[in-house]
Amino acid sequence: MHDIGKITQPHPLFDGHNISAEEYLEVKKHVLAGFDALKDYYLFTALCAGLHHSVFEKGYGLKADVFPKEWHMGTVKKILEISAIISICDFIDAFLQRKTKIKDGSDKKAPDLKGMLYKKYPEDHKTIDIALKKYKNLGFV
Repeated sequence: MHDIGKITQPHPLFDGHNISAEEYLEVKKHVLAGFDALKDYYLFTALCAGLHHSVFEKGYGLKADVFPKEWHMGTVKKILEISAIISICDFIDAFLQRKTKIKDGSDKKAPDLKGMLYKKYPEDHKTIDIALKKYKNLGFV
């Protein structure tokens, strides 16, 4: 459900090729489209979808000021935690699906997948370790 907004976008954007800067701007719209599609029926899920690319420094999508004022802080915290988990898993999936210099070994200076995730999500190392456990045998970790 976190990427449901992608159904509004041209399918060639998601065929696994390395996208251009212009295509990336288009792809970024999926976050708000997903939030808009879900917000009237499943606000909790809609917020997770809208925030899953906002949880890191240079992210995009919804910002944390979208929570209903009457919501308990525990609910807000849970949505932010879930959004971080979704974001980490989404990053791993994108890394494994796309052709990159890191994966083919031609970029010797590039960090491994775990190093990239640790840098991008400095507060979530334990979550990253759990998410990567399945992929240790692929050599990217």
